[in-house]
Amino acid sequence: MKIVKQYDPRVKTTYVYEVLESHYDSSKKQTRSTRKLIGKLDSNGELIPTGTRGRPFGSTLAKKDDPDPGMVQHYEELLRKKDEEMQRKDELIRTISNNLAKEEEALKQYKAAVKKIMQICSALPE
Repeated sequence: MKIVKQYDPRVKTTYVYEVLESHYDSSKKQTRSTRKLIGKLDSNGELIPTGTRGRPFGSTLAKKDDPDPGMVQHYEELLRKKDEEMQRKDELIRTISNNLAKEEEALKQYKAAVKKIMQICSALPE
């Protein structure tokens, strides 16, 4: 196994690879190799190993952090406001339903009164 260092000028980092196999590509007339990333070199020239997905061991990117407490409070506040809004809407629906039931009862009484008046009017002589 051979170890190879490769500098990436875009991110100004030197990566360290392990060469797994090499072969000659006759169509391009070049040597090609299959490599595995081992890690990268820090500013002191020491190797920082990477995990299975190319992230350094123990980095904050490799594991999920706890949510930001400020964001948690923000979302809790939003939920509290939504709950209050839902309670107001439920109360409004109950009030409208009660008023509707009262109006229906009043309409029934009105229809009954009109029916009695019609019966009385039809019984009167002309």
